Amino acid sequence: MVSQFIQQPKWTETQKKVLLSEPDIIISGCAGSGKTLLACHIAMRHSENKKVAILVYTKALRTFIRDYIDSFGENNISVIYEYEWRLRNFPKYELIIVDEFQDFSLNDISNAIACSLNGVYLFGDIEQKLYKENFQKEKILKFDNLIAKTNFEHIKLIENFRISEENKNLIAALYEGNSLKNSTFSTGAKPNILRFENVIDELNWLKEFLQTNTLYKNIGVLLKRNDTFKGCYYCRKRLRKDNIYGIMDLQKYFKENNIESSYKHNGTDNLDFSKEVNINIMTYHSSKGLQFDCVILPFSNFVNDNGTINQPYVGLTRASKQIIITYSGLIAEEYSVPIANSIFEGTILRKTIDDDLTIRQLTELLNLKIQADLPGNEHLKEKALKYDTSDCKVVK
Repeated sequence: MVSQFIQQPKWTETQKKVLLSEPDIIISGCAGSGKTLLACHIAMRHSENKKVAILVYTKALRTFIRDYIDSFGENNISVIYEYEWRLRNFPKYELIIVDEFQDFSLNDISNAIACSLNGVYLFGDIEQKLYKENFQKEKILKFDNLIAKTNFEHIKLIENFRISEENKNLIAALYEGNSLKNSTFSTGAKPNILRFENVIDELNWLKEFLQTNTLYKNIGVLLKRNDTFKGCYYCRKRLRKDNIYGIMDLQKYFKENNIESSYKHNGTDNLDFSKEVNINIMTYHSSKGLQFDCVILPFSNFVNDNGTINQPYVGLTRASKQIIITYSGLIAEEYSVPIANSIFEGTILRKTIDDDLTIRQLTELLNLKIQADLPGNEHLKEKALKYDTSDCKVVK
């Protein structure tokens, strides 16, 4: 990963235009178009004679940008995330660069403009918008309103340099309306969608893959939620209960199996992007703006809901060379759209009407539960317990 930090990018003509642009400009672009990299290099250019800040929304992106910029040597650049900036009562800088503007409100942007003595750069992609509100319950901005509010010049980046042709094909099948229309390279490695009978088998595969990996130097293991939970749903007319691992339990499992990894969990940021081989565990949310050689999306089963809009899109577009989706039972709902078998390797088993109980079966189940609670029917309690969902946080 260190070698990737110090590598000098080869800029396109449009990217060069961005690099040489003056402040008070909006730069939008698809996933993998180089927005964060450009933000870093603009910051380094201006920091020679200005006090510069890069303002982001998440701690994880702050850590990634901090490591990247520091790999070039000493600098006068502050990298802060929005909540930290607010706690410090909105300190002023000579130049502020906002990365991932789609996570901010219009009032947030107005504050950034007011706190920057020499203007701002605004980078983002509205298709990667994850939140409806910010910490202050203000509505997240809409792109047209941002243009109207600022009246800034706008440059759009349309080329994707991060995501392979194979990964792009899967993402395009899942999200037909997105702006990810091209790729500049092919790896020959199709996305893997791997089904397991249970979560334990899934964990064992993940352990063996990470222990034997020699292909990927930078791996992101992305989860939908921070914490472990139990969920249940009907799969082939049987009630299925699964423990969906959270970040700390997965990190503990890795540690027990001698797999070195770093993580971000809620407010604790222990991510590390500076080693020769990096395995980082975080949520889809925290991965915004980051990139990995290989992205693994474990526990992508039917009971594991998406917490916010565009969550799977953000997770999938973090991968450069390889996407690996693993699940047990039935696959998550975001993969319910038709996907040509030629696009991926593996198996997709989707939820269908045949998985759920019929009206008659539901009536029989209700009667069983009623009868099991009556005196003298203790022999029915064990059978009824097989259908008990009281210990499940998520019931679908």
